[in-house]
Amino acid sequence: MAHNHKQIKPEYLFLILSLILGPLYTIFMPLLHLPDELGHFYRVLTLLQGDLFCLPDGEALLPVPVLPYLSGEGSQAMLWSHTSWSLNDAAPTMVSVVNQCLYLPLCYLFQVIGVGIPYLFTHNSIVLLFSGRLVSGLVCTLLIYQAIRLMPVGKHYLALLALMPINLQERFSLSVDNITFAVCVLLIALCLHLRYEPSVSKGKLGLLYATLLFLSSCKVVYFLLALLVLLIPSDHFASKQKGHLHKLCALGMTCVISLGWLIFAGTYLDATKAGANAGEKVVYALSHPFRYLAVILRTQYYWILDRNYINDTVGKYLGLMDIEVPTYAVLVLYVLLIAALFLDYLQNNKRDIPASILLMGTELLIVLAILSSLYVQWTSGAPAQIGTIEGVQGRYYAPIFPAFFAGVLLLLPKINRHNHTEKDLSGILWILFAILFLMQLPVLYHLYHFAM
Repeated sequence: MAHNHKQIKPEYLFLILSLILGPLYTIFMPLLHLPDELGHFYRVLTLLQGDLFCLPDGEALLPVPVLPYLSGEGSQAMLWSHTSWSLNDAAPTMVSVVNQCLYLPLCYLFQVIGVGIPYLFTHNSIVLLFSGRLVSGLVCTLLIYQAIRLMPVGKHYLALLALMPINLQERFSLSVDNITFAVCVLLIALCLHLRYEPSVSKGKLGLLYATLLFLSSCKVVYFLLALLVLLIPSDHFASKQKGHLHKLCALGMTCVISLGWLIFAGTYLDATKAGANAGEKVVYALSHPFRYLAVILRTQYYWILDRNYINDTVGKYLGLMDIEVPTYAVLVLYVLLIAALFLDYLQNNKRDIPASILLMGTELLIVLAILSSLYVQWTSGAPAQIGTIEGVQGRYYAPIFPAFFAGVLLLLPKINRHNHTEKDLSGILWILFAILFLMQLPVLYHLYHFAM
């Protein structure tokens, strides 16, 4: 007699661990000790003041509630010793939010909600920071949960990737990287899901448009993920003609919003780290494509040579790249990602070469867009003298890793599974998540030790 073994779903394990680890990261990660978190906090405050757009020079008039710490004269301990500091305690000061002005206000929606609700009752800066982190992190957790639930291939890898220290750090912060990761993986999962579903329901069509709208408000390089709507067969809509129309509208909406905002926000580019000669660098890259390609290849070569593909994927260095995670924990977590991919391969019963080509091709285009944006905005020097692109970080690639590896899995031949496979794989899944949780303990210890 056949026995039905109830298999634990990875999205449930992801949700459980996120609800445990997320608040711990919120508390233990030093406040304002993440890339640009201070600028994001200031941008949220400008939005709460009703300033949807920044001044032409990328500055804003705001109270600076924790000035001794932020000016570098204090420490994290000093910040905690001034938990009574309030926005009312500081005189308005001109502060720079130029990097944050490059984002559409929509992508700050959940940070604004997280900071805005307690802002009605208190102006205590510590309360506002913690609330903004936690609320935006929980909302993104629900979006990623939905992505894992819908993902037809590679869901175990996605679940573990989202629980890596670097991604937990970003998710439970004021950075817009959290919503960027969440909407990117949700779009990847949704488009793959609708490719293999017999029809597109009104609810999922609405979710598709909403996801694309948020995608358009994030870092402009990711708008290319909208190409994945081409994965959905047109005859899965109410009619093939409507399918063509919906895909055309989806692509058009994303391009118009993303590129339109890029043109508008280009006025702030001169005030960024290396954006003053952006035009010169664009002209040089277009007129010397092979030299520019050499710069890209050299950049990726050194990134791989320095083992940053391992360190950045997991999170060897957290905070402002000054909180080091134990090497053994990084290696174990990286092995867990490989094991999750193997688990996905064993469970995959699809081979879809056209989808694989589109997924990996889109990922390649986004990688080129990421590097090009860093070349224009962040890399200093005369164009002809630039040897490598500055500012490359693995967290920029994290939102598109699931697309690439889903493409790899769909390219591999299917395997024949035995009857006991599902039970065995369920046990392996429990082990993977248990080890992941154990490896988070030394990470949290180092965060706590650094903060205190």
